[in-house]
Amino acid sequence: MDELALYPWDAYHEYITGKNILLQPSSVQIIKVEAIREGYNETYGKYKIRLIVYAHLEREIPEDCKNSLGDRINYYTRRNICLTFNTENMSNDFYNPAFSYNYMFTTSDVKWV
Repeated sequence: MDELALYPWDAYHEYITGKNILLQPSSVQIIKVEAIREGYNETYGKYKIRLIVYAHLEREIPEDCKNSLGDRINYYTRRNICLTFNTENMSNDFYNPAFSYNYMFTTSDVKWV
């Protein structure tokens, strides 16, 4: 609540021209985050965990806008994992996958409830 959202220019341009509703204040509530163990990943030498974020939005918005909002939620989920463990240098610009010391994390589409 009461946070400021910053967007890359291309995302902001897309929102201003076709998804203006995303630039209006709203409240998204994260209900829960589910972690699914998917075994050992030989490529990265870490155990893989897939995260599913369950979220609620107070108002109805078009499905494509929900998808964009879900993408932002997932981006910040992965980014915060990398910042917490200081592993930003191990990932790409989208922090996908995100890494801790012993695990790699991916995200599934946000589930809206």
